Amino acid sequence: MKKLLSFTFLATMLSFNAQATSWLNPYIGLDYAYTDAGYGNYADKALKNKTDSYVLSGGIKVLPGLAVEAFYQQSAHEKHTSAKVILPGDNLKTDMTIRAYGVDVVNDFLNLGLVEILGSAGIARYDVKVSQDYLFNGTGGHGNKTYSGEGLRFGIGAQVNVTDSWSIRGMGRYTLTNVEKIDNFKEITLGLRYSF
Repeated sequence: MKKLLSFTFLATMLSFNAQATSWLNPYIGLDYAYTDAGYGNYADKALKNKTDSYVLSGGIKVLPGLAVEAFYQQSAHEKHTSAKVILPGDNLKTDMTIRAYGVDVVNDFLNLGLVEILGSAGIARYDVKVSQDYLFNGTGGHGNKTYSGEGLRFGIGAQVNVTDSWSIRGMGRYTLTNVEKIDNFKEITLGLRYSF
């Protein structure tokens, strides 16, 4: 009896998978991201707030019009020099990188065939690494710090389906974070998607 039930379950799953492949649509993506970090106070603005990143992503449509997408994002080294950060006459040089990874749910809530209007919501982990050199009255020091936390992401954008396999996607995204020194991220991405 157990063998019969197992065989029936396996046959049902295989037939479901055969029918489901018409909308199960895995894809990969590569994006450029321009990010603006919202700092909480003046002292934290000693860090550069504009960053350039690349984003690698992979997703799958779990329902028609609804996809789950995982991503990894890495920024370039963003160098910044500021004065009067703590005291008049001081100087601070920083080198900052942002790394993020997480999952978004993407919905094409308006599908016009060639063009899809997209909305997204997701969660991400952020690691902001800062290397800094502080100088005041000819003396100073060097320090390294990593600020980490999570972010709740919301986005809206559009995707142009150039062929059955290739698409161009642009998104605007706003992220609320609990990362120390950073209240939010505002981001614009533009890139390619390849569907299998």
